[in-house]
Amino acid sequence: MLYIQVFSATLQKQGRAGLSSQWTITPVGGGDKIPTFVALIGARKGMKVAALIGGRKKEEHVPNALQDRTLLKKSHVLTFSEFSGALEAGIEDMFDETFFLDIVNAEFKPNMAKAVTSTDLDSHIPNIHGRLEAYFQANPMRGGVSYSRYRPARYFAERMTTLESRVSRDTFDRFEAAFSALNELLD
Repeated sequence: MLYIQVFSATLQKQGRAGLSSQWTITPVGGGDKIPTFVALIGARKGMKVAALIGGRKKEEHVPNALQDRTLLKKSHVLTFSEFSGALEAGIEDMFDETFFLDIVNAEFKPNMAKAVTSTDLDSHIPNIHGRLEAYFQANPMRGGVSYSRYRPARYFAERMTTLESRVSRDTFDRFEAAFSALNELLD
């Protein structure tokens, strides 16, 4: 949610497409919880509902579960994979990996023995979040701190004004493409 809010505002400030204010961002806590959430909220007449989820480009279980219940059109279920180019992706995969690792290293620096690099990560794990979880499980941080995807998001959101110049154009393009695709669903 933090990444979406920050990128939407920053893109709009740049004169680019951000997420329409007609959308209400509601985190549901994972793809497996979407059918229940959509069943509750989507029952309201005239409400447009869409989901932007992590997972595979051709992920079937969540979209099919939604479609089987006629809760959400398949075209209204978008994945980060569609915009990141990765076979399986979470929102963190919308970033260039080196930049994202810089955020992780900055946030967890006091608790890490050394900065994590791409070469430290298991390339067989399809997304950066999974690779980082595996890395930190094998290389625990000091002080009982464990890796959490929310801490880098908070770090990034709090420092976007100073980090903006380091965010690649490709990263901005990926977020803009996702927001544009979602906004088209409002028509």
